[in-house]
Amino acid sequence: MTRAWASACLLLAVVGVAHAQRSSHGAALEDVRVESGPEGVVVHVVTAGRAGSPRVQWLDAPPRLLVDLAETEVVWRAGPPAEPGSFVKNVRAATARPGVARLVIETARKVPFRIEPGPAGFTILLTVHEGTADVPAREAGRSAPRAPAGAASPAAEPTERDAPRLYGVVHGKRGWVAFIEDPRSRRVSAYQTGQSIGDAVVERIDAGTVTLKGPTGAVQLRLRGEPAGRAEARPR
Repeated sequence: MTRAWASACLLLAVVGVAHAQRSSHGAALEDVRVESGPEGVVVHVVTAGRAGSPRVQWLDAPPRLLVDLAETEVVWRAGPPAEPGSFVKNVRAATARPGVARLVIETARKVPFRIEPGPAGFTILLTVHEGTADVPAREAGRSAPRAPAGAASPAAEPTERDAPRLYGVVHGKRGWVAFIEDPRSRRVSAYQTGQSIGDAVVERIDAGTVTLKGPTGAVQLRLRGEPAGRAEARPR
């Protein structure tokens, strides 16, 4: 009887500790699913509870997208092995530091991405099937058409070689956050409205575009493969 009582107390203690961890973290990373979509690869991340806003960064050698979720514990660890030739090579999760769940998506190369919240987590769209460049090489030497008198000047489309490159946008508790590569340092960093990148300032962030305001006027960065007008159709 004494042993049975001791065993029952131990079981209750273990369950209590697990419940306390879940309560202190507030959320759990429960499942990750990868599938192909019309624009590229879609990664569905399922969370339980109120997970923190995703903090994202690209790393090299090998290319991999790191997604950190604050106040979240890791329940799901890894998916099945990827098929040979797949764009997504590996997906796994671990605890980056106490209370922070880290999802690692290893890919064939760095590509633009978009993260959007959902009712039970969020979705990561990796734009694998890229469309035309921001300014095609065959168009680079042509002069822009002259705007009618009195018309507002549209945001300029920068050349790919010397302009910042938009790698991704994330919508979270802080609103829209853009991940932009600085052409000088070649580093991808997170930016919000009002922050500076080089000589320009981030003026506006939408679901597929970012507008920078510099000494020569407005410059628009666009996720590759993002159809014209799509960003305006999404709520800010």
